[in-house]
Amino acid sequence: MFESYTYEKILDDMLAKVPNDLDKRQASIIYNALAPAAVELQNMYINLDVVLNETFADTANRENLIKRAAERGIVPYNATNAIVKGEFTPTTLEISIGERFSLGELNYAVTEKISDGIYKLECEELGADANFQFGQLIPIDYIEGLKYAQITEILIPGQDEESTEDFRARYFASLDNQTFGGNVTDYKQKVNELPGVGSVKVYPTWGGGGTVKLVILDSQFQKPSDELINSVQTAIDPVQNQGQGLGIAPIGHVVTVEGVLETVLNITSKFTLQSGFV
Repeated sequence: MFESYTYEKILDDMLAKVPNDLDKRQASIIYNALAPAAVELQNMYINLDVVLNETFADTANRENLIKRAAERGIVPYNATNAIVKGEFTPTTLEISIGERFSLGELNYAVTEKISDGIYKLECEELGADANFQFGQLIPIDYIEGLKYAQITEILIPGQDEESTEDFRARYFASLDNQTFGGNVTDYKQKVNELPGVGSVKVYPTWGGGGTVKLVILDSQFQKPSDELINSVQTAIDPVQNQGQGLGIAPIGHVVTVEGVLETVLNITSKFTLQSGFV
């Protein structure tokens, strides 16, 4: 908007206001007095352009976009820790809660016993890197009697911090679709904020008035684990107290959380190589 206010133009305008019977040539006293002021005025207009861009959500940098979105109660999704399933041999060995293991460059800590020889572990590093790590776990401290430990399943995928452009798109989406007391948009916003959830489809009144079905994908946009489904169910509408408003869902809403179903597609292709290529 202020691109035309260059040093040369500002200086020319200033010199034009000086009477012509005075010496305005380069290196003259008047020229030397006005030139530094023209530089500072040019810098001021450059900064005004920056201020103008940072005023609007579509051109603001991350820091100022966060400030603008905060006015609507919207904040970036934080990075989360992956929760994984660890299997230990022998199964009769008790692994202490808090015991730490490593796999590659990542460290994990035991958080809960699922059954004999099977435990939940939480990756100590935030982000999605742990979503792709499977295999043998190495104990950081010696565990007497442990023969083998491995990660066999990602229970709740870790998430990276929300990118600036994804956050910007979510801010504008909030202007187009207003959230209110348990409408479809409200459920989408609240469920997508939960750790491990990548997307959700809302089916209102699917089983009659007051019923809601939520079908979710994990943060890797794959079929969610039972652990993630149960976690979302508990956060939204705990099974043991459904419809009582003890979760995120409003009082009177009976919510059922399910995962997407997978379909196997068998694809056959025939390729003909271009002549001269092997």
